[in-house]
Amino acid sequence: MLSVLALLVSLGVTSASAAAHGRGDVLVRPNESVPPDYFGMHVHSPARPECWPRTEFGSWRLWDSHVRWLDLQPARGQWNLDLLDHCISLAEARGVGVLLTLGQTPTWASTRPEEAGQYGAGASAEPRRKHWRAYLRRIARRYQARIEAYEVWNEPDLPTFFSGDADALVRLTRDAHDVVKAIDPEASIVSPSFTSKRGLPAFERYLRAGGAGAIDVVGYHFYVGESPPETMVALVARVRRLMAKYRIQEKPLWNTEAGWSRWTKFTSRRQMASYVARAYLLNWVAGVDRFYWYAWDNDDWVGIHTVEPDCGATTEAGRAYATIRTWMVGSRIPECRRDRQDTWVCTLMRERRQARIVWNPKRQLRFRVPTDWGANRVDTLQGDRRILAERAEVVIDENPRYFAIPGD
Repeated sequence: MLSVLALLVSLGVTSASAAAHGRGDVLVRPNESVPPDYFGMHVHSPARPECWPRTEFGSWRLWDSHVRWLDLQPARGQWNLDLLDHCISLAEARGVGVLLTLGQTPTWASTRPEEAGQYGAGASAEPRRKHWRAYLRRIARRYQARIEAYEVWNEPDLPTFFSGDADALVRLTRDAHDVVKAIDPEASIVSPSFTSKRGLPAFERYLRAGGAGAIDVVGYHFYVGESPPETMVALVARVRRLMAKYRIQEKPLWNTEAGWSRWTKFTSRRQMASYVARAYLLNWVAGVDRFYWYAWDNDDWVGIHTVEPDCGATTEAGRAYATIRTWMVGSRIPECRRDRQDTWVCTLMRERRQARIVWNPKRQLRFRVPTDWGANRVDTLQGDRRILAERAEVVIDENPRYFAIPGD
């Protein structure tokens, strides 16, 4: 792995309030506590009560929840808003914020209605402007002060999701900003969410065309294929470099969708659980302000299931989501450090208490707990707990372990 300092310095990342910066093999984010809404989620079957997550989370991205534009307005003048009404009411009842992803285009509103797309004819083409603006007005008025953020488009670097060019995408963004803000000034406009390493050139074309000027938040999908969570650090740094280049480094950066697909070769369910925890830790210290896990109740595409099929029992990975949330929320994480043996140590500060999370993604080894930590207990993602003697040794591996001090 490249030195974090060398990587981030080469990418032009600064130590702005929303950014992590590197020092040696250290990621540093000293001043901010992890808020509850950092932990986002996708829920695909909101009409089924048994599919609602059995763990707390702070924010919900409405995507693949059957509330795309083409679902809401299948014909001109025909609106089907019952499910979206239900989603908004459900989120309010659960105290969860809502991010609504705009699009895909109904065939009747499309500039290229015969064009094939992921979601049907014309869906990936940019809409006719008058219909786009009418859609925005209808949604913003109906859900004023109830939807906290609007994401302009999903994964527009993929032609099956968006077949227009950067200029068209910027026009959609500016219209979303102008129409929504005129009705609901407090709502945030999130950029279209480009995805993985392959989306970087398209993201830059969008920024170069003027997209940076009409957004409140940068959205990106930090998918890393079958690679482990540590790979996300370099991708976040590359996105932050582009943000700095186009002078939007102070804006929040949201990972609006990420996870691992069913094609990923995992060795065990315990490894899946470790990926969840490591991804959330490393995204935060790398400079991500919100992370929407994909997805709670998807049986088909995802490789890390948080519930058993058909919304059955919560899996080990689902319990890991809850555990890492408990460890992180309300804490400052001033640094995560990687040593030459690839052991990661993240420091957590809560009031006057200081804890550590430790793992090694590549090997199992014996770890002598430093006496100056004052740790008297070690917890695992699986809920196991061990009282530590002075100068104790603990076997560590890819599964993060939480080293607590008295009173924690």
